[in-house]
Amino acid sequence: MNNKRELSKKNDEKARRPAAWQIITIVIFLFYMLVPILSTYLFSIATRWDRSILPEGYTLEYYQRAFQISYFGTTLRNSFILSISTVIVIILLIVPTVYWVETRLTSAKPLLDVLMILPFGIPMVVLALSLVQIYNFRPIARSPFLLMGAMVIYAMPFMYRPVANAPASH
Repeated sequence: MNNKRELSKKNDEKARRPAAWQIITIVIFLFYMLVPILSTYLFSIATRWDRSILPEGYTLEYYQRAFQISYFGTTLRNSFILSISTVIVIILLIVPTVYWVETRLTSAKPLLDVLMILPFGIPMVVLALSLVQIYNFRPIARSPFLLMGAMVIYAMPFMYRPVANAPASH
């Protein structure tokens, strides 16, 4: 009886451990995703990097110069505000809409799926020019609200699909 339990425990431990191919796949994926990011950072702190495979020296002088420019902080702050407000607007739009479509208006689900695919099908240049032409009136024209609206339209499908799949998975 004890032998069966021990065998069962060993089989359970083997089933829980990832296979070698899974580990190799994850390592290759992480390498593929992290190398460009790390290379970009390394290039940003390199003094000179054109004669060898590695930089000849390292410095943080470029970062110091960037943070000393007065409008850099303002630009960075505005970028954070814009991105966070875009995420908040998308959440406030998508979550109630998906709930409403899942519970009350199930016949609108195919239409909503098509609407969420449109930003992928329409080139971003066409979408941007259309938004500028349609919303070319005060107070939206030449304001951050126009940019935030464009970001909401572009990012909405990326938020819609996971939120819409969550109720379907239960």
